[in-house]
Amino acid sequence: MRDLKESLEVQLQKVNRKLSRTDRFLQQRADAERDSQRFVEEAELQLGVAGQRLQGLLGGFLSALRDSVRDHGGTGPEVELQQNLSRISEDRTRLQEVQSGLQTLLQDNDPFHFLQEYHSSGKKLRRELKRPLFSPDCVCVDTEGLAEVMEAKLEEFQTELRLQITELIHSVCVENSGEEDEEGGAEEEEEEEEEEDLSDSDEEEDGDHEEEEVRSEEDEEDDRSESADDLYNPEEEEEEEEEEEVSSD
Repeated sequence: MRDLKESLEVQLQKVNRKLSRTDRFLQQRADAERDSQRFVEEAELQLGVAGQRLQGLLGGFLSALRDSVRDHGGTGPEVELQQNLSRISEDRTRLQEVQSGLQTLLQDNDPFHFLQEYHSSGKKLRRELKRPLFSPDCVCVDTEGLAEVMEAKLEEFQTELRLQITELIHSVCVENSGEEDEEGGAEEEEEEEEEEDLSDSDEEEDGDHEEEEVRSEEDEEDDRSESADDLYNPEEEEEEEEEEEVSSD
């Protein structure tokens, strides 16, 4: 009876230990769900902040590209452009005056007045007409230079973008790896407890085998004693003694 109670106490300890494990599993599950929800919320906040930074970065990149297009669009600096427009306007005004003077001479029907105006203003008009026009440089787009500048801006943008994304990944994922390590430690403890349970089960099986062997040995001894009892018969022994006495007489 004492052995049975000791066995029951061992089983009770195992039950209590397994109940503690189930309670811990439930608590770990609740903690994991809470940590997961907190992780998602924090990650969404970080993604929102990163999105605003990336939008600003993209806006700056596009603004730099627009400036590059203006600089290489073929118009040149603003001061030079205004000077060219001014000189072209002067040529146009001068030519309009020549045009008006020539039309006036052609409309004059008085021979005396015509000759007088022709000799006085005709030479001036011819001189103005012979003056060369201002010819600005060829207005063309420097596509090769623009491509080089835009590629350089793109490399700067990609470098900064990769840096921002790498920092975001590190902030969201790498900094939370410590919690996973703690979970790994808990899993190792659970594995150790499972191994202990398995070892206890093996010991119990070994104990059961030993008990069976003891029982089988006891059964064999009982069988041998029974067979010995069967072989020993006191009545037959008495009959044999009587027969020996008769034969001796």
